[in-house]
Amino acid sequence: MSFSQEKENCSILKYKNKGIIIKAPNGWVLDCESGSESGINVVFYRKGETWENAETVMYINFASLKIENQNNLNDLISFDIENFKENYEGIEIKTKEKIELENFGGIIKYFGGGTYKSFEYVAYLDLKKFAIMSIISSRSESELNNNYSNFKELLKSIKVLNIEIQNE
Repeated sequence: MSFSQEKENCSILKYKNKGIIIKAPNGWVLDCESGSESGINVVFYRKGETWENAETVMYINFASLKIENQNNLNDLISFDIENFKENYEGIEIKTKEKIELENFGGIIKYFGGGTYKSFEYVAYLDLKKFAIMSIISSRSESELNNNYSNFKELLKSIKVLNIEIQNE
């Protein structure tokens, strides 16, 4: 279920028995369709741009923390780091900061350089049984850093609700 992009620019995403409320940063568009073919739940880009042509984009995905070899947030982060290192020679990976939000926390990692053609911050948010991964990705490191405050605004908008769906 999504609210009008023109008025609220917010959405409720469902993951298992949780409702995730998110709101686009000021000047950004929330789009629940453009990333769907890639398995991305929701994407964000500046007004006047598109998902395809924007220099800097943000998106949100989910990952279970209760699968084989991935039992907690550290396992998920380790998996991603190993995957990036295997696929992108010379990539730089470092911790940007730890983050505490309303009812959960997490860590923001930087991925960029080497043979990886993008620059990203990935916020891994720990909800114990699953993680929310919020990503800001840019073609230039300076644009990535110039939009970091918009990324933090997006992270602060995330609210998690318990939901119960009844079959009719």
